[in-house]
Amino acid sequence: MPAADDEEFLSYTKRIADATRHGLMEWTRANPTTFIWVQRADNKETARITLQQVVRSEITRDPGGRPRAVPVRRFVFQVIAPPNSNPILAKTIPETDAAGLILMSLFDNIIDTLARRDLRNALDFLRTVIPTPPPNTK
Repeated sequence: MPAADDEEFLSYTKRIADATRHGLMEWTRANPTTFIWVQRADNKETARITLQQVVRSEITRDPGGRPRAVPVRRFVFQVIAPPNSNPILAKTIPETDAAGLILMSLFDNIIDTLARRDLRNALDFLRTVIPTPPPNTK
């Protein structure tokens, strides 16, 4: 990808991260390492973005020259323009790349947001099913 395209992609990752942080993009969990954002208009899907974290071990050498497995995070970022199911953009980005750092922050933010939502839903559910004891009438 030419440098200008890289900069434009970086700009879009920042916008996605900001929109997510401000609650303008709501993500759903496809599986423990993949999140999906879907835009809809007139009950039709008009855009889809997927973000997946992939952690793999890479073999490096320690200062003594011995092999050592080091976990490396990468992010798979895809953009789909329905009705097509094939991505119009698919990139695998290492966490050390500028866009990777933004996607890592976005990924972690999505996890935190969904965890808070799930906790709120669980607490709301408990409120409806746990009986309330009668007031103490002494």
